[in-house]
Amino acid sequence: MQLPNVAELKMIRQTFQFAKSLRWDRNTTSTRTPPPIYDELWFRWAKGLARQNHDNSNIETVIDMIDWNRILETLQSDSSLAKYTDDERQGMHLLHFVCALHPPGSVLELLLKSFPNAIFVQSANSGIIPLMIACGSNAASEIIETLLKHDTSGSGATLRITDTHGFSAVHWACREDVSSRVLQKLLLFDPMLAELIETNGSRHKITHVLFQGGRKEMLSDNQDTKLRFLLLARFKLPLDEAHFLFALHASVALECQFPVWNYLLAECATMGVDRDPFGNLPLHYAVQQKQHNIGEPTKQQWSSSQLLERVLRLSPEAASSRNRDGELPLSASLKSGFVWDKGIQALFHAYPEANCLLDPVTKLHPFCLAASFCHDLATTFMLLRQNPEHVLQRYGSK
Repeated sequence: MQLPNVAELKMIRQTFQFAKSLRWDRNTTSTRTPPPIYDELWFRWAKGLARQNHDNSNIETVIDMIDWNRILETLQSDSSLAKYTDDERQGMHLLHFVCALHPPGSVLELLLKSFPNAIFVQSANSGIIPLMIACGSNAASEIIETLLKHDTSGSGATLRITDTHGFSAVHWACREDVSSRVLQKLLLFDPMLAELIETNGSRHKITHVLFQGGRKEMLSDNQDTKLRFLLLARFKLPLDEAHFLFALHASVALECQFPVWNYLLAECATMGVDRDPFGNLPLHYAVQQKQHNIGEPTKQQWSSSQLLERVLRLSPEAASSRNRDGELPLSASLKSGFVWDKGIQALFHAYPEANCLLDPVTKLHPFCLAASFCHDLATTFMLLRQNPEHVLQRYGSK
């Protein structure tokens, strides 16, 4: 946004005052006029007169000229101003506007003390609440933390309210260029939030929002960090950078959409793959997926087997690694319904010895697992054909 110079600022103020007088004189049916402080802050918010990056103190903007001491004194002299609202401004309160203007903590605390329920009030047309506005305005993490602290619902209701488009505050934090630390604050407040919003049937999954616009294969550093925080929260891992290496594990386990896998797989190809804190490699999660398509209607459709094969190429030695239950990937994949030409053949060639070993849970050979779980005759036959001598040794004398 190009910032106005001094002359333009003067013209803005004059135009603002003139427009106010015309509107108020014309509105003869109104029994009250907006308090000057309310109208002033609404005007700044509605016209986008706010700095775009609160961390950049070298840029002088209109917002820097707000006399917050005067605002604070006005609110202290009349706390009822915090409750003022009118239909013309979609029923929003002072708290809505202030959350977009990077206020000092003292102003925010006073507004919340004067009218605590303002944090739950949704605007009439778009259904937005102050927390969404803060998340969409590059607010400092301290502002987010203060709003969450004053959520008196006891259940984090402000995090689950959605606007008319189905976006929650977490969606706003992912969609806008807000700091990744803001998203971290939201998830630390309630780690289950990521899972609830991803699985509640909403048409706007959080990871979809992160990949909207631009190239789907690439993320900015800030978006990348948000994605990893989100995946770690759903994967029930601590939300810190020490666990960022396991974002691929989480994305596979949580059945994310194609762009997320594609991005993380490409990144891990240069970084290598380690076991996560649960002792699993990404392949262990891939073989547990049920057969389904990945992606969106307008994009290339991937199947679970294609993901399995790509993860296997990333780390072929994982085919000989057992999971937490002692299962090898070949056995686990057969139980998930994978068939010979869709995943099983690749696993067999990566570790042929697995076809000779009994599954530790069912005590069955892989060909028996194929017959019992995936119900595919071709898969059963191909596995039996690879090592018939082991079958004869076990069953031939009976």
